[in-house]
Amino acid sequence: MVFDPMYTGTWAIFLYKLSRLLLLEGNNKKAECIYYLNKVLRSVDWFYQTELPFHFMAEHLWGSVLGRARYSDYLFVYQGTTIGGNRKGDVLYYPKV
Repeated sequence: MVFDPMYTGTWAIFLYKLSRLLLLEGNNKKAECIYYLNKVLRSVDWFYQTELPFHFMAEHLWGSVLGRARYSDYLFVYQGTTIGGNRKGDVLYYPKV
């Protein structure tokens, strides 16, 4: 990822990746704090327990929600994108994108 501080999507991706890294290092509390910071500053809901692909980009990302689906490489997200699960009985199913 090329970090361009003038591109707001870069900050959201950076904060997501930082929260994910903190989770993988076992620091759940800091991961949660960074997740909420990203949610407040960038208006995105990209949960740190969700593994997003290595090649991932977003444009006009406001209001995007990326649930616990399985994502393939080269994911590109626009505003208002919502990927979540479907409940069937007592089981919640998530898609593969």
